[in-house]
Amino acid sequence: MEVARPPTVSIARLKAVQRAELLRRQYLPKEVRVLFVGESPPAGGTFFYAANSNLYFATEDAFVAALPALAGKDFLEEFRRMGCYLDDLCLEPVSRLDARNPLRVAARAEGQERLAEHLRIWRPKAIVVAMVAIAENVARAAREAGLEDVQEHVLPFPGRKAHRDRYVAELVILVTGFEAAGVLLRGGKAAQSARLNRF
Repeated sequence: MEVARPPTVSIARLKAVQRAELLRRQYLPKEVRVLFVGESPPAGGTFFYAANSNLYFATEDAFVAALPALAGKDFLEEFRRMGCYLDDLCLEPVSRLDARNPLRVAARAEGQERLAEHLRIWRPKAIVVAMVAIAENVARAAREAGLEDVQEHVLPFPGRKAHRDRYVAELVILVTGFEAAGVLLRGGKAAQSARLNRF
């Protein structure tokens, strides 16, 4: 049986991917403490690091609820300053494909190696997966990177209202815990490593 492969990327789409990645890299922390992993940038043209996607707004709501001092601040800059970063399993949007489409499944599998390499470099203290369907892909990448002991927190993608409500509620709990345990960077200082074992 022939294995499905992701479709060839056109020059225009490649440039769009490159622009998104350049924007994303502007917010790469010096030390990645909490790595968020999404499936891909949305097919509709919005993007977390453009501050206009469903994932962006839900994540900001959760962080502000957990850490009220963030209200009114530049959330992407604060997200970076705390050591948080969002990477995507697939660099090219796949959300318009059916969930079981072989091309979408193949794109996820193909992204595991790149994610594993990033995990080897960044070695985060916690991983937050922003879609249940990619949890196993992220887990495989973590194993490849030798990070089996880093806890993976799996949340639903905040698309539908019910999923958004659950995403925000569960992320509030996680952020509160990260803050209490010293996982998040505050004021540019790393938390004591002895407190990180909880996550």
